Amino acid sequence: MKLMRPWGRTLLLAVRPPLLPLLLLLGTGLGCPSDCLCWSPNRTVSCSSRGLESLPRGIPAGTRALDLSDNRLERLDWGPGRGLSRRLEELELGHNRLRELESGALERLQRLGLGHNLLRYLQPGTLRGLAALRSLELAGNPLLLLGDHTFRGLAALRTLSLGSPELAWAGLNQLTVRGAALTWPPGPALSPLLNLTALRLLAFPKAAALPGRPFQDLSRVRLLEIDSWASLAQLGPDCLQGLNLVWLSITRCNLSTVPYASLRTQAYLRFLNLSYNPISAIRGALLQHVTRLEELRLVGGRLRVIHDFAFRGLVYFRLLDVTANQLASLPAAAFHSLASLQSLGLGLNLLACDCRLLWIVRRRHRLLGPQPPTCTSPPSLRRRRLPEAAGSLPASTFSCRRPRIRDKRPQRLQAREGQTVTICCSADGQPPPLILWLNPRRQRLGHPEAGMSLPGAGMSLPGGLGLVSENLGLNPEDRGLLPGRPDPSLPPAPPLLSGPAVGRSRLLPDGSLQITSVRRMDSGTYRCVARNAGGNDTASASLQVRPLSLQELGLARRSDSRAKAGLRPGYPFDTHTLLVATTMGFASFFTVVSLCFTLLFIWSRASGPIKHNNIDVDFVPHAGGGGRGGDGDDAKFNMKVV
Repeated sequence: MKLMRPWGRTLLLAVRPPLLPLLLLLGTGLGCPSDCLCWSPNRTVSCSSRGLESLPRGIPAGTRALDLSDNRLERLDWGPGRGLSRRLEELELGHNRLRELESGALERLQRLGLGHNLLRYLQPGTLRGLAALRSLELAGNPLLLLGDHTFRGLAALRTLSLGSPELAWAGLNQLTVRGAALTWPPGPALSPLLNLTALRLLAFPKAAALPGRPFQDLSRVRLLEIDSWASLAQLGPDCLQGLNLVWLSITRCNLSTVPYASLRTQAYLRFLNLSYNPISAIRGALLQHVTRLEELRLVGGRLRVIHDFAFRGLVYFRLLDVTANQLASLPAAAFHSLASLQSLGLGLNLLACDCRLLWIVRRRHRLLGPQPPTCTSPPSLRRRRLPEAAGSLPASTFSCRRPRIRDKRPQRLQAREGQTVTICCSADGQPPPLILWLNPRRQRLGHPEAGMSLPGAGMSLPGGLGLVSENLGLNPEDRGLLPGRPDPSLPPAPPLLSGPAVGRSRLLPDGSLQITSVRRMDSGTYRCVARNAGGNDTASASLQVRPLSLQELGLARRSDSRAKAGLRPGYPFDTHTLLVATTMGFASFFTVVSLCFTLLFIWSRASGPIKHNNIDVDFVPHAGGGGRGGDGDDAKFNMKVV
């Protein structure tokens, strides 16, 4: 006989057939509803699997546990005087058809099971009257949204399950949320859970990003797990703001890069797990803000390169697990200190066992775990386990061969403007060298990985360039700009290069440089540099770009027509046009001057004869030095005014 489902489990009470009618009679005598079974010693009433569409009448007033699971209830009104005992401590409503839940006031209710119903939304305040509630089951509901303050007033809540039942964690310092139909994690709805220390958000397939600050009120959370977010490709720079994490796991998502910006706020982070993400590179000097980091796991990704100084500043770093990736090597310069490194997982990678792994060979017994890596190159070490090869072969076996450019003869190329030019360069070496080109302006044009291992290569500059100050074994005057790295999330493609041929140059798979639509400014000497861990080799090529002739520019017909018209090169007019223009200019000048004199002559004639006015002026002359002036006569002169 099934009586109840306390804490999500069905209890069966073995009752002998002769005693069953007696028990039913006893339950009926105590006021048990006709569709239910009652057990008076435990104050338990079971109305499970009865096809009920509403709350049964006649539930004993002192009932402590009530099981209404597996029925057809679509709505439950559990307010005062609605038939539920105020002494009720356990209420199971799982596997019904509940679509909405009214506010209730059951002060003693400690466990509420609402799993596998049709609830899509919980109104804020619905659970406010359940002050003693310790366990809440919501698994299996198509919840679309948990509004703010959904759990306000549940001070005694210790167990909350929003996912499948097996994911519920004891104590509300740990919470597991399975997204299912949710498109967004219920961050604000969890803000009242001030004692939460561990949060697991599982299977949010529709969430493509995590922007904003969804966890800013969960300052006590120390563990955050994000798993199976199939569309999650980006974390906002402030998405972890407010958290003080010690353990962070973001697995089985779609991250293409390590979330460096998001980790800047996690100074206390010690354990980081980014496994099963399509991350292709760990860049240099960008994890130095998580100074307490001890362990990093990136298993089952697409990791191809770990740059030098990738773990700079991590003085406590002791474990790195990059099993099942695409790594060919792991530089010792990636670590802050090799002395602190205790465990290294390199299994199932495409390792080239050469001089770059010599530091691992010397410490293999301490570092390598139960799954040691296998060599894929050179051919002499292929398919041999690294510890075995290191134990049976001398250290000189793990060597690198300096690059050698196959054809170092100087190339002299000539091209017309607008043509496509290919400057050939290919090299051999072990490991396979990377090709780098230096253009006439001493800028480095080449494959993005050619400078990846250099600190500072990731410094952002316009055009996607990185400033490099270290010497690559080249002459000091060859130092310049190095192309930055492409977005690892994009498919591999010939990288665009920098310098005067921005957007018109690319590196071919064999190392040759191709420039489309060349211009005169592309003329000069180009240097090809082949580089690997064993050294470098160089070769040069000169390019001369000639301007297009008039015929090539399409101006030949125009020149012929001008010659037939009597035009000299450089003159826009013929002789006849110049003579006509000159004659018209002189004629206009003389016409204007003649008109002016004619008007003056007519005006003077119209004014009549000129009248002259005489003026007599008297004056006394100064006495002369010879004593003259005694004659007394006044001096006079006459003047005419016109």
